[in-house]
Amino acid sequence: MSLRVVLYAEGPGEDRGEDVWLPEPGELLPPDSLGAAHHLVARVIASVHTIPTAAIRFVSPLRLQGRPHRGSDLLLTRNLRRLLTFASPPRRPDLAVVMVDEDEQPSRRKDLVASTQDLPLRSVVAVPVREFEAWLIGDHASVRSLLGVTGSPPAPETMARREAKRLLTNWMEAAIAADSSQRAEPRTVQQLRAHLAQQCDLTTLERLAAFQQFREDLRHRLREHSSP
Repeated sequence: MSLRVVLYAEGPGEDRGEDVWLPEPGELLPPDSLGAAHHLVARVIASVHTIPTAAIRFVSPLRLQGRPHRGSDLLLTRNLRRLLTFASPPRRPDLAVVMVDEDEQPSRRKDLVASTQDLPLRSVVAVPVREFEAWLIGDHASVRSLLGVTGSPPAPETMARREAKRLLTNWMEAAIAADSSQRAEPRTVQQLRAHLAQQCDLTTLERLAAFQQFREDLRHRLREHSSP
């Protein structure tokens, strides 16, 4: 059994990999096109459902008037509904995940769920507090191991808007600079983000309220998918 999933996230640091080229909507994404959010979503799905990560297939998202979506499109009801409406049933995935930053807008998840709940495609809206990077740095042990960071940052969900993004950017820049003298091929930003998503401890992330909500929403939707 496999599960076909489409992911929409706000920035290329989340839903784009080393290869930014996208196949036709509904077709499978190649491994090099998977971003950090794909890796994290696959792990969470596998943790709440009886399916291995290898059986989770991400498909290429729909376009808006021929162009890839932008972050702002996910916050506009008209555009988000278009992105979740696969006109051809054979190309329609089993599940959609929409990931947007909370950005100090506490009603964001509720509003987006309400605007899309009547669509044929089952969807889950994930809203990290305050931003996706807060989840990437939520497991301090992985951050220290992968990026060589000393000390511990503040609790992720207590940070001001964009603080987690700023911290992670600074840490990755320092790690890449250190790589230049230690590695023949320094790691890239996309690789570091993907590695964090692949290696962070999900049990640690479950201490975050927004991550708990996402995990439970996924569990609920996947239970629906499994029901006859």
